[in-house]
Parts: sequence; structure tokens; C-alpha cells
Amino acid sequence: MKVCNTKLRWFATLLVTLGACATESNVEKSTEDAAVSAETTVDGGSTETTTSVDAGMDVFEQDMESSEIADSSVESSDASDTDSGEDDTATEEDTSLVPCVETCDDGDPCNGVEQCDTAVGACIAGSPLDCDDDDACTVDTCNGGCLHEPIECSDGDACTSNLCDPDTGCTFAPLNCDDGDPCTDDGCSPNGGCWSSEVVCEDGDSCTEDLCGQQGCEFLALDCSDGNPCTIDQCNSASGCTYEEEDCDDGDPCTEDGCNLNGGCLSVAVNCDDEDPCTADTCITGLGCLFDPISCPADSDPCTTEQCDSTGACASVEVECADQNNCTEDTCDPVTGDCIFAPVVCEDDDPCTTDFCSSQSGACVFTAANCNDGLLCTDDSCDPVTGLCVNQPKLCADQDLCDGEETCDPSTGACVDGDPVVCTETNACAGLTACDPGSGECVQGPPLDCTPSPDFDGCAGESVCDPFFNGCSIEPMSALFCPEAPDACDSAIDVVFPENGKVVEFQPGYFTLRDDEQWAKREAIVDQIGEHPSVTKTSLESILYSDLNRTASSINLPLIDCVNGGWTWNTGDQEVDYWWPQGVTGSVDAWGDSSAGENGLVAGTDVMMVSWYHKAEEDSGTSKYKGVRVSIVDTWGLKYRHVILAEPVCDGVFSGGTCNGTANYEPLASASASLHAGGIVWYKNYLYVADTSKGFRVFDLTRIHRVQTGKKNTIGYDAGDDAFYGYNYQYVLPQVGAYTLCDASCCARFSWAGFDGTTDPPSIVAGEYVSSSKTGRAHRWDLDSTTGKLETLFKVSKPSGAYFPGVSNMQGGLSVNGHFFFSSSKGKTSLPPSAGTLWDGAPGGDLEDHQWPKLPEDLYYDWFTDRLWTCTEEPASFWGNTRYCIHVDRSEVQNNQCN
Repeated sequence: MKVCNTKLRWFATLLVTLGACATESNVEKSTEDAAVSAETTVDGGSTETTTSVDAGMDVFEQDMESSEIADSSVESSDASDTDSGEDDTATEEDTSLVPCVETCDDGDPCNGVEQCDTAVGACIAGSPLDCDDDDACTVDTCNGGCLHEPIECSDGDACTSNLCDPDTGCTFAPLNCDDGDPCTDDGCSPNGGCWSSEVVCEDGDSCTEDLCGQQGCEFLALDCSDGNPCTIDQCNSASGCTYEEEDCDDGDPCTEDGCNLNGGCLSVAVNCDDEDPCTADTCITGLGCLFDPISCPADSDPCTTEQCDSTGACASVEVECADQNNCTEDTCDPVTGDCIFAPVVCEDDDPCTTDFCSSQSGACVFTAANCNDGLLCTDDSCDPVTGLCVNQPKLCADQDLCDGEETCDPSTGACVDGDPVVCTETNACAGLTACDPGSGECVQGPPLDCTPSPDFDGCAGESVCDPFFNGCSIEPMSALFCPEAPDACDSAIDVVFPENGKVVEFQPGYFTLRDDEQWAKREAIVDQIGEHPSVTKTSLESILYSDLNRTASSINLPLIDCVNGGWTWNTGDQEVDYWWPQGVTGSVDAWGDSSAGENGLVAGTDVMMVSWYHKAEEDSGTSKYKGVRVSIVDTWGLKYRHVILAEPVCDGVFSGGTCNGTANYEPLASASASLHAGGIVWYKNYLYVADTSKGFRVFDLTRIHRVQTGKKNTIGYDAGDDAFYGYNYQYVLPQVGAYTLCDASCCARFSWAGFDGTTDPPSIVAGEYVSSSKTGRAHRWDLDSTTGKLETLFKVSKPSGAYFPGVSNMQGGLSVNGHFFFSSSKGKTSLPPSAGTLWDGAPGGDLEDHQWPKLPEDLYYDWFTDRLWTCTEEPASFWGNTRYCIHVDRSEVQNNQCN
């Protein structure tokens, strides 16, 4: 049995679960014995389905649980009815009717919901779904439910507006293409829709202004008025406005006619003034202007004519008598008024001239008499008394017995020497043998002097006498005389070599320094800077007396033999890693030798100077190299101060001993490095600073400048502050001189420098640092004890000695009484070892090595205390202080008394 009503399917499922529904055969049997009734009651607005089952059915009798459910359902139905308050009574079904055999609903909502008619036991159709939405603009259909598709209203005409009215359906109204602009023609094209084109307003009349306004085309009359009353203004339809000048000519040549800009014609009398005071000016109607000359009456002088002058008055003018002949004097006869032309008389009273007047110039010409007899060996002249020619034979004797008897050559008129005296000796360098003009004898002459002029440049070589050419010549510098050089020199030819462990002396060859001769210029620039209000000229003594601002400390190195004392810098200078100490000198050097006064003291104390070079790559405060500073140290008071070294320059044109521009300072540095300043020597008032690849720079200790502070990275003139600075150092020590290697000289390096006051004259020993090689050389340069400068001849200085010390890594050196001392950063390997080595020895002898501190630099010798000084360069570190200046006793080192 199938349940006929879909609303009872849930209950049927329940019956299946309880076993109330049996197989198809059981159902067919049950239809004869049982009846099922269903009714719906309303309870509180909700719908509930109840089912009544006949208890007489066999199937239900077998299942008591199903009977209980059926009974329960009937009771529930009764209760529900009671609760509803409605008067409904359950009706028993006629068990004799045939039930529906299948589900009636076909699942299509469009034809309604089919139901089972229990009266007949058959399915009846439901009411079809009404899908009309009362909208004329949709097509209503049912397919599984109501569908409302909008209809398309289009007639294919671009000139209609296609709309849909929900009541009436599609409407097609004409499209309104009027854009509201009276200056356009509007229309519609069925294919393109609305269009608009500009209205052309043109009436073909040049006297109208055609335009389109709010009312459409307008044609306004053209305004031809030019505001000029002197023109007739009209308009021509074809050409437009015309302007014709008003004709104001009255036909009278004695008036000037024109139009008055305020209206009407004007006539003004013609000005007949010809600006000639000698005419009477009038105007005659019909004729115009007339100019009649003024007539002047004659006076009583026949040599004048009367005429009107520039003022209009009559004046007398002399008659011009000129016959155009330059050789006459032209005058007027005051009686007759006739012109007189008298010839010019030319006479110089000289019988040896012909006198006449030149018709060209009117000047008298006096031509000398021609006494030339045509013979070249006569002296021709005119006798000034008689005017007669005199022809005397030419005399050729010259009173020189060395050129023979002279005669006159008739073909040339020149005096010809006779047979000269021949002297056979021709060696000009030894002195030529020459003939004495007074005696005619051969005598020995002086040797040829090849001394060059004082302005000769010694860099060109040497002036020598060449006997082969019998004359002076310049012998240029030659690389053939250069010793073996460090790799930095790039030397190609070597003729002298070092020997291991010995000081080898050799001829200095062509090591040559040239004075750049800029002393006066630099001194003038320095003095010009010194006149600036921000600069104060200062002496070295005043700094030593009262302005040393840093404190040093005593130190000793007991673990290094011979070292018996010294001093070290303050903590900041011990540790700074962008300033490195190098050269060392002292006040004993400044005095020059052991006989110096003051026992080598300056300002009453012992003074040392130490040079430092700047490493910008280690300085976080700047990227510029600051060059060189020098420490001035009072070794007795253990106080010191740094001063900055600088080169004076002229930012402009230097002329007449003055910088026409800005006198300024520049640091001793390039864009990539500072000057190393590996050696310094203080002599007289000058400080010599080694310039590694060039020679020496010289600084004047009497021209120290006190400048402004406060700018750590500025040197020289600051235009914004109108002040001079020195990298925040209080003092600037200026360069005044320079000695530079000649281009053709042998290459030399100036890595260090030491003073020797035991030579005569005093000298500077300079030398070369070569890493791990003994090719470094030393060279000696003599000093002028009077000027304090290097001794020069013809602008150049040549070394008085040259040496191969046979020492590698030389950082310093000097000599005392011919005995050499060299400071090396190469470690001492013999016992006892040390980080550096001090060498000593005499030329030709063996070198001795001694203990020396790590990274030692330049050497300085104090004659009065017999102390040999060096300063080390390495900054202090975690392991302690390694930067100090220490001394040993020279005699103990030289005599090996401290090893």
C-alpha cells in the first residue's frame, strides 16, 4: 500500500518503521478489512494531521504497538478539537470506497498540486499557477515556476526614443534633437541619431559685422569711424571701411595747409628763412619764397672786396693773389690792387752745392756737387772754398802688425789684409797662442774661462771647456754616474752597489737639488697674511715662555740596552691613530755646533721638535689629509704644544711683491696623502722638512702666526668669518723655501734627515727607507753657516758625500765626527734581540747592531749631553704605550759598552 497524501509521508515512514506497512499482497488483503481516515484540525492557527485506523484489521491486530499508536492518535485528535473550541466532529470513513493507488502530485507547480479524492479514490488536478504580474513590459511564463522576461522595445530607428509603459507596453516617441543653441542647425538621422552643425551667418556685405547671438544670426553695421577728424570715413559694401584725407590745400604757396586734429582746416604762413644772413627773405603770393642777396658798397682799399659776412653785416675781405706756383711769393699792390708774383730766392753761400726752389714743395733745395771719379780706391770730396772736386787715394794701414800690410782692392774698394802672422797653438782650454798686434810676435793667451753667467741654471749640467771643439759646452747630467737605487726610483743603470754590513762611500755623481728661488714671494705672502686682523705675529720664544698647553711624562726602557731615559706624550697623543710622529730635531741643531752659545738652549730651556703626519683614512672627523704638524717640546719642563705647518699661496695674481687676490695657506698634503715628513733638521731660524721624492721644504721659525681656533677642519682664510684658521691649532708655521731634485739628476729619496755639526761647513745627512732591502742610500748636503740655507752654486746644491750604509728599513740616520748611526725598524736578530735595530759604524768599517725599540724613527744628537735621541711612531694599544722619545749615550753605543 502507498500513502496517497504527500503530507502524510512522514507518518507512512513511521508506520514502515513500526512494521505497520506490509508487503503489497498484505495491503491488498487489508483493503477489504480496514479503512483509513485522515482529517486536519486547526489548533491555534497551526495545521495538524491525524489518522484513524480500524482496530479490526488483521495486520494491526498482530502489532499491538501500532494499535496503541492508532488509539493514541484518535485521543490526541479529540483533545485537539476540545482545545480549539471549534464545533468539529470526526466523521468515520466509508470503508467501502477504493483508495488512490499512487502519489497524485506530478511535481510540476505550473499545473497546480494534484490531490487524491477520497470519495472516488482517484487523483484530481490542482489549480494551475497564475503567473500574470500585470506588467505589460514582461512576458509571463511558467517553467518550474513563474518567469517574467522583459520585452525588448526597439523599432530600429535612431530618431525615436524607445520606452516601455507597464500599462500599455512599448512606446516610440520622436527623439528631441534641439540643443537649445540658436547658432546651430539641429536634426536627426535614422542611422546616426541627433546631429548639430554651426550656423553660418554671412550676408556678403563688407559693411556689416556678421555674428550669431541669442536670437540667431545678427548683421550689425560696421563702425568705420577712426576718430580722426582729418579723414573722411566711409564704407564700401565690397571692400569695407575707407579713409580719405581731408583736402585743405588753399592753393597759396605762401601758406602751409593742413587739417586741425580738433576739427577743420588750418593755414599757416610759410617760413621763408633760408638761414643765410646775407639774403633778404620774402614770400610773394602766387610765387612763393624769394631770397635776394644783400649788396655791400665798396671801400677805398683796392686790395679788398666788400661782402656780407656770417652775421649779416658788410665786411672787407682781402683780394686773394695766388698763381699756383710754389716758387713765387704772391702779394697785392696796395695802390693799384694788382697782384704781384715775385720768384723765391734760394742761396746757401756754399760753393759745393747747387741751389734751386722745388716746384713740388716750394722749399729750397741744396744739392751737393758730384765729385765721384768712379774709382773705388779714392776718397772723393769738394773743396768748400773753391767748390772744386778733390780725389785722394784711400789709406788702408790699421796699425796691426799681425794681419800684414793692408792695400786697397780696386774691384771692391775694401782694404785687404796682407799675409797674417800664423800662431800654431790652438788649445783654447789651455790658453791659445796668439799674435801681439803691437809686435807681430806669437804669445801664449789665458785659458778659456767657461764659468757660466750668474743666472745659469745648474740643473742643465756643468759648463766645461772642450779641447776638441776649442770652446765651452754644457755637459748634461748622466744616468751613467748614478749608484744602485731603490725600486721607487725606477733606475735603469747601476754602477755602484752596497756591501752587506759595511758603510760604503762613493762619488755622489749627479744628486742635485735646485733652489726654487721663491723665498721672497713666500715671505711676502706670509707677511701679507700677518697683517690680517685675525692673525698675530708670534715668536718661538713667547710660545716656549708662556703658551705650551700639553704635559709630557718621564719614561725609561730598562729592558733595552743603552736606553737611559726619555719622555712620552699625554694619553691622547699616545693613543691617537691618525697622527703619526716621524722626524726629530732640537735646539742644539739650531745653534749649529759645540761652540754654540747658550749651551744649545732656546728661551733658557732645552727644546726638541717632532714632526707628525696626518692619516685621513684613520680620522673619522674628516676625509681630507691635513699634512704635517710639529710638536715644540720643553724637555726640562715636560710641556709641549703642536703647531701646524702650511704653505703660503696666492689665490690670484702675484705681482710687484704683492698678492693681488687672497693671500692664503694650504696644508702640506695632496688629495690622497699627507707629506710624510720622515726627517726634520732645525738650523738657525729654519726648519728643514724632508719631502720624500723631491728634497727639502724650509720653514721660517721667525714668522710664526697665531690664528683663530674653533674650526677643526679648516685651514687658511675663511671668507664667511673673515678669519684665518689652522685646523684648530693655535699656531701656523709657514714654508718659505724649497729645494727640489733636478729633472735630470740621479733619483734620491728623502725618507729621513739628521744634522751633523762636526763637519765644516755643518751639513744635513739624508737617506732612504727601503723595506727589507739594503739598497737605501745616504747623502750629505752642506749648509751655509751665514744664511742658514743650503750652499748653492748656479742655483743648485750638490752633495758633498754619498754612502751605502748596507742597512734595510732605515728610518733615521746621522753622523758625528765621521762615525755613522742608523735607526732601523728591522728587528735585531742577534742576541739580545729587539723589535728595532740601532746600527753604528765608520765608512769602510763593519757595522755593529744594538737593541732598539719597536718602529723607531728619525735620529737627533745633543752634543752637550752626548745623547742620541729617537722617537717611536706606533700608537699605544691594549698591550701598553709604545709611542715615546728616548735617548742613549752615543759614546756607549759607539764603544759597545752597553751590550
